[in-house]
Amino acid sequence: MDESLDHVVLNFNKDSLVLLNACLAFIMFGVALELKIDNFKQVFKTPIPVITGLISQFIFLPAVTFLLVVMIKPAAGIALGMFLVAACPGGNVSNFFSMMAKGNVALSVSITAISTLLSVVMTPFNLAFWSSMYAPTNNILEAVNLDVLSIVSTIFLVLIIPLSGGMIIRKKKPEWTLKISGPIRNVSLLIFGAFVVIALTANFQQFIKYISVIIFLVAIHNALALGTGYLSSIIARLPEEDWICNKKVDKRLSTF
Repeated sequence: MDESLDHVVLNFNKDSLVLLNACLAFIMFGVALELKIDNFKQVFKTPIPVITGLISQFIFLPAVTFLLVVMIKPAAGIALGMFLVAACPGGNVSNFFSMMAKGNVALSVSITAISTLLSVVMTPFNLAFWSSMYAPTNNILEAVNLDVLSIVSTIFLVLIIPLSGGMIIRKKKPEWTLKISGPIRNVSLLIFGAFVVIALTANFQQFIKYISVIIFLVAIHNALALGTGYLSSIIARLPEEDWICNKKVDKRLSTF
């Protein structure tokens, strides 16, 4: 693997992060228009699917990622990035894809919220633990610190507020919700696609230069992430609509 990848710098700043969070909030609002309180009551009556999703995200995927890194031996910076991706929680785009695939959206949202809170502890732990197990990444690993206040505020702005707003509108204005939910779903997809295109354009030269090097890793890591959630759900004997929610789709899409 080309070690020069360790020196690549991507054009992604705070303004880009604000824009991304705004896109995710709008996507979450569109998802919330499909939800009711009863959906969440059912989720917490049967917590096994939530526990399965969390175990898949924070235990199985990092472990499988470590095995992949050991087998393929990518550049240290790429390996560290893969460990970071595997250590992070899922996000709002997974909720959107769960909705589009007719999955258990309430379960997906619940896993997103809980895993994001747990990430304050689990993300630094998994990144430090698995990176220290692989010599090349251990040599460049630095202490990981997460701003708890920033995480909590992001949860409220990107998840809680748009989720509550969408569900309130559905309850108060059901007929209006029925009319706007379809268009908002389509606009959400367009907004996310536009953000990906903008981010790609800002780093187009780097993308063209290194796509042949990383495309295999992206594909195999995607497959492992999806497979990990899928197999975890089968082992736990979950219904098919819950399988979709344990496939960390958006993490893979939003990372590379």
